[in-house]
Amino acid sequence: MRIISRFSDYYDGLRSLDQEATPLYVRDTRRVDLAAATVAERRQELAPLATWNRDDVLPPALGNHLSGIIGFCGTVHAFYVVGERICFDVDDVDAALTALLANGPRNSEDADLLAQLDTRPSSRRWWRPLTRRSWRDYLAARPTLTDEPFRLFRAPAFVWTGDFLEVNPRLSAYDFPRRVDPWTAWQELAVFLGNNLVEAAAPPRPISDQLKAEAHGFDKASFKKQPGRKKVDRSSWE
Repeated sequence: MRIISRFSDYYDGLRSLDQEATPLYVRDTRRVDLAAATVAERRQELAPLATWNRDDVLPPALGNHLSGIIGFCGTVHAFYVVGERICFDVDDVDAALTALLANGPRNSEDADLLAQLDTRPSSRRWWRPLTRRSWRDYLAARPTLTDEPFRLFRAPAFVWTGDFLEVNPRLSAYDFPRRVDPWTAWQELAVFLGNNLVEAAAPPRPISDQLKAEAHGFDKASFKKQPGRKKVDRSSWE
């Protein structure tokens, strides 16, 4: 696989192990601020995601903290940003909330979230709307995810939140190596680009009957009778 990009990502170190010229990944990043965009601009930019219901695909809200999804090679990974930590599941959120309780809030969003926590020792739920059961329900209720948005974006990766849309992002900025290791990411990219996102091949040019015959070897003379040679009469042989 060959990558053309103005930035490096966490899986780029595997380039030395893959010298193939194809597939080609033009990693051209495009970020759209949905909050500042007009209605027409949001509709245009989110057109590839029109078949996905935002409320079904994006994870449940966690206060005012940023949440969204990372689409990568046909799969979708939900995430939260709590403090300075990217959280991919309830366990990650628990760890981030524990760090906030120990170190204190860094901004008003953290302070609002901490005010809603149930910190009693007997409590098994940090934040009431986000529990293990609600997380399982969210994962089970998500619609069937197809390759259509990836094809329409012409990209194997994108990030979608309520605030912005980013196509071909730097995945290391979202702590994605904790989710997909570099070797797996490289393999999935090579397979996805070479199969799911491959462009439709041009129809073959018409071939004449003569070329077809030559391609199948019918332009050669038979070994039994070469041209210009007389047939040998073997009737008098003893």
